[in-house]
Amino acid sequence: MKPSFYPTHYVSSIVVLAWLIVMAVNRALAVNLSLMGSLLLLFGVTVMLVLIIVNLVNLFKWRRKSWHPGPRLY
Repeated sequence: MKPSFYPTHYVSSIVVLAWLIVMAVNRALAVNLSLMGSLLLLFGVTVMLVLIIVNLVNLFKWRRKSWHPGPRLY
């Protein structure tokens, strides 16, 4: 049985984090950042990318679990 909808907290957090990355990079390109500002931006974007990957993994785990509701035979 296929899931009819995805859990909104995974999808919305992925969308919000991607939007924050786009806004941060856009702001960084608009102004001339110092070295410390560039490092902080790089750190923040890296953390947000890791959170996106974690949410994608959780979303795929949820999808796989919801498609196989019974006990697994392997």
